[in-house]
Amino acid sequence: MVPGIKGNGTDRTTEFRTRPATPGDVAFLADVVIEAARAQGRVPQDFGEAEFRRRYEAWSEEQLTGGIHASTTSVIELGGEGVGRLRVTRDDKGMELSGIQLRPHVQGRGIGTRIIEELQSEAAGTGLPLDLSVEHDNSRARMLYERLGFVEISRDAAEARLRWQPPG
Repeated sequence: MVPGIKGNGTDRTTEFRTRPATPGDVAFLADVVIEAARAQGRVPQDFGEAEFRRRYEAWSEEQLTGGIHASTTSVIELGGEGVGRLRVTRDDKGMELSGIQLRPHVQGRGIGTRIIEELQSEAAGTGLPLDLSVEHDNSRARMLYERLGFVEISRDAAEARLRWQPPG
């Protein structure tokens, strides 16, 4: 169902949609990732932004042109403005929420929750799990995922692997 999710917010401030990202969006996608990480205080002081952008944009373009199998990236829009990034991978073993970032000024409006719930609905339709990884220093995201029923299945030094299993 993603791309193409449409949020049914109660007012115009929460109405959103997703659309497939294009190679023309790679700079925007990098902007969102950096802006979200900065707002969370998760960018190290020695962060090399120019090098990160170069690598991230090259990787995004490769993914968007089919170089990374079973992966889709979408732009999240609110009122016609790009406000976020969503990446999902799918295979015969399940789905993975490979990345979701929202610009800080639209966080806390339920957009991320509704996107994840839509992915859970899609996973439930297939009977397969929905997985994701979350960095240990991203407590706000971790709380959201746990509230939506994700449980930890593994961890390493940098992040925890979480899973939502469809009922039944």
